[in-house]
Amino acid sequence: MVYSAAHTAYRTKGGVKMRRALFWGALVLAAGFVFVLPVLRLVQTSFIQEGAFSLDAYRDVLNRAASWKAAGNTLVIGVASTLGALVLGTAFAWLTAYTDIMFAPAIRFLAFLPYILPSYSIALAWRLFCSPNGAVAALFAVLPGSPAPPNLYGYGGIIFMHVLTSFPPVFLLMASALRRVPRDMEWAARTAGVKNLRVFWYINLPVMAPACLSAGALTFLSVIDNFGIPAILGIPAGIPVLPTYIYEQIAGMTGASVFSRGAVLALLLIAISLLGPLLQKVLPHPPADIEAILPDNSPRVFLGRLRLPLSLCAGGLLFFLSIVPVCFMAGTALKQAMGLPLSADNFTLSNFSFVLLENLKSRRAIFNSLWLAAVCALLCMAAGTALAVSLAKRKSRWPRVVEAMIQIPYSVPGIVLSLCMILFWMQPLPGFFPGVYGTSKILLIVYLTRFLVVQTKASYSAVANFDPGMEDAVRVCGASPLAGWIKIILPLLLPGILSGAVMVFTGVLTELTLSSLLWSVGSETIGATVLNFEQAGSLKYSSALSSAVCLAVILLFFLSHLPGRYKAKAHTGD
Repeated sequence: MVYSAAHTAYRTKGGVKMRRALFWGALVLAAGFVFVLPVLRLVQTSFIQEGAFSLDAYRDVLNRAASWKAAGNTLVIGVASTLGALVLGTAFAWLTAYTDIMFAPAIRFLAFLPYILPSYSIALAWRLFCSPNGAVAALFAVLPGSPAPPNLYGYGGIIFMHVLTSFPPVFLLMASALRRVPRDMEWAARTAGVKNLRVFWYINLPVMAPACLSAGALTFLSVIDNFGIPAILGIPAGIPVLPTYIYEQIAGMTGASVFSRGAVLALLLIAISLLGPLLQKVLPHPPADIEAILPDNSPRVFLGRLRLPLSLCAGGLLFFLSIVPVCFMAGTALKQAMGLPLSADNFTLSNFSFVLLENLKSRRAIFNSLWLAAVCALLCMAAGTALAVSLAKRKSRWPRVVEAMIQIPYSVPGIVLSLCMILFWMQPLPGFFPGVYGTSKILLIVYLTRFLVVQTKASYSAVANFDPGMEDAVRVCGASPLAGWIKIILPLLLPGILSGAVMVFTGVLTELTLSSLLWSVGSETIGATVLNFEQAGSLKYSSALSSAVCLAVILLFFLSHLPGRYKAKAHTGD
């Protein structure tokens, strides 16, 4: 009897292990099919010409001066924009983290705003703001000598827009790192009579250099991945970068060799994008004990008489950079005639009515983006949270394998991922034609593969900070595991999980790069429709749709932060 019971228990335990192994094996195969094979198909396509192995695509692309011009522009703009974003982001990070500057919450919001708004909306707003009929031209006209207003259609304008949209992550990372610099190092230097600027240069900067390099690597990747800014400002000026050059090659060319050349260009863009992570690996990392130091939010530098003027200058500059052009774009959407100032006689809501209610294409784009964002957020929330729970328990290596696979689509540039999806999903298996290309289904697939890792990271942060003793308490109270999760554990994890879902929803709603090659008639998205209106010269309609998107994103940002504010008030007893 004892042997029989032990044997039964062994068989039961072995069956559980076998079922678990089969489950994770199937999941790894499915993840490899969805997340890895499209990238491998891209590599395969670069070596295929007319159904046979060939290096003709490489010879064709690498012998073209236009290819090297696009690659050179990508590098130059990426490096210059990264340096500018590092300078601007670090300066505002030092002001908010180290000094007693006034209006710090407002300054932080204004600094973060260009990051949550679509980059193509900001580029469009600044294009209108600096146009011959814009406010900048009117301001320059009254200056002595009537100097010419700045022209955004060039390298300077493209770099400026990249700096404006890329410095917020640098600001957040550097502000967090600056608050972790130990005070005793600074106090020792000041006790020795060292001035503030020299303290920052010789003590703070060496400590913060690794964090600065990490922020620079992330910024470089985001710049070379961006499609909206070079599409709006670079294509009209004849300044190609690899994302727009790949787009023009795929969208404007025909023939069997188009995809092979596009695959080679995509691999070239991947090679350039690897420079940032490689540099981050080679250069020194932050000291191990820095992360263990709790952030110090109290000011370390007191501005004295400069406090008010410097606060007004910093807030005013960010307000001018982030708010004024967007408001001018909204004002353009409210005009009947573009060349006339906004007045009661020139005021109209017909542009908003056209894009939101009347035009079939824009209404369809709004509907597509909304349902794609909602479905993608829900699916990512379910799958990403389940994977995050498996990662937190650390009972198997297979969740780590799946996590590594889902990071691959997020690590490649968006235009490259779009090309991967075209090449793979036209015929994922020999003789299997799912018919998703040219429909909204392929957009849902590419969004899921791109944003699943975002939800997984957010859910993992919530699960990893969860006290495992809560599960034991649920079991001691006699509740079933399912009831404990639904009634107790899930409500505690929900704020972190929902924050990831909001990021996924907003990213899909405002996305342009992924859909630039994948949208078609009937599967338009908001970003693609804004760009089409702009390229067709319908600036009033593109301004109206873009302004509506910006307003929706800002409202969603504030609504997503309301639970945190109520929770903070509950903790403080206010």
